[in-house]
Amino acid sequence: MKRTAQVQSQMFIYILSIIVIGLLLFFGIKWIGELMKTSEKIDATKLTIDLENAFDVMRSQYGSTKTYKFYVPKGIDKVCFVDSTVLKTQLDTNSINYPVCDTTDVENYNPLICLAWKDNTSSILFSPALDVDVNIGHIEILNTQRSLCYDITKNRNIELRLIGLGDGVKLESI
Repeated sequence: MKRTAQVQSQMFIYILSIIVIGLLLFFGIKWIGELMKTSEKIDATKLTIDLENAFDVMRSQYGSTKTYKFYVPKGIDKVCFVDSTVLKTQLDTNSINYPVCDTTDVENYNPLICLAWKDNTSSILFSPALDVDVNIGHIEILNTQRSLCYDITKNRNIELRLIGLGDGVKLESI
């Protein structure tokens, strides 16, 4: 009789142990997943802070030129800088001068950048969009599209040449 009672109590302990280990694994994996998401948010926030700091430093140094290299974390596929001197009225009157807003130019048309100009939103855009706002102030981009986009699928770094304008920054690709 004692032996069957002992086997039954051992079975209870084994089943309880399996349940406890299963719960630990489940919540452990869930916690690790949340930790990874938090890590991605921290990396994205670091990128935005690094961009803001670089542009703030160069804004006040008129005529000075410096090259910066930024690491773009996983989860961001595209980074676009938009010329902040373009006004909505310029787009409405003559979108041919701004190929990203010219719907007839299928190759260069970019509705995201065009919308940023029309809504006068941020001068930097991320795809997919970040939860963090980036305020880099007045920037000028002197190319035909008046914008500069980086496709971040292979190389996670972007290199920029910033030129101080006193009240803004001129941006060049390297």
